[in-house]
Amino acid sequence: GAARKGFGPCVELRMFGLDAPHEELSKLLVSHVRDKLEQLTLAMLTVKLQRNPDTRLSAPEFAFLRPPDTAPLAETDLQLPAVVSRPAVQEVVLESEIAQSSPDRLVEEWQEWLREGAGRL
Repeated sequence: GAARKGFGPCVELRMFGLDAPHEELSKLLVSHVRDKLEQLTLAMLTVKLQRNPDTRLSAPEFAFLRPPDTAPLAETDLQLPAVVSRPAVQEVVLESEIAQSSPDRLVEEWQEWLREGAGRL
């Protein structure tokens, strides 16, 4: 990997031939190399993460994950605590109420919201 002034380590691609390469060919080569580097990086990160006990997913965590465009296993609607569930028209009032509220009160409201919703999750 060559390094140019003002840049960190980089990969330098040089194409040799009888004629100068077409711009489209150069773009395709750069795209191909970038894709391969991303694939290698992902593969290496996957191996590293699987070896690290702090980043391994448990069986319930795997069961929770769903592929994109797949229906969820369950759905529920949770009403937000009163401190954040007011209409947008009262947004300014809400912000001032939150700013004037004690942190303990906000924590208590969120904890109560979590307790109430836990059974539906």
